[in-house]
Amino acid sequence: MLGTQWTQLANSPNADCLIDDGTYLYASDTWAGNGQYGNGDGQVFWRAPLDDLTSWTQMPSPDSPRGSYEFAYDKLPPHRLSANMVGGLWRLVTQ
Repeated sequence: MLGTQWTQLANSPNADCLIDDGTYLYASDTWAGNGQYGNGDGQVFWRAPLDDLTSWTQMPSPDSPRGSYEFAYDKLPPHRLSANMVGGLWRLVTQ
């Protein structure tokens, strides 16, 4: 029955922050950065097309000491915003 059972998305990254823009689902792990308390290489953003949520790709970015703590989406101009705690604020312009 729909809406009664969760299933894991194959190939999905570890993430605790998500947002979509109608085309892609963006994900980040707050703890994936390379700074204090970080446990990764500073590449903290992932995305997958909404019509294929098993095709995740890591998005290249400048090194970040922390992954996203919170995402926001602004339609005009179209961009995503990411608050990365001690890693600062990030913006992805999509058009």
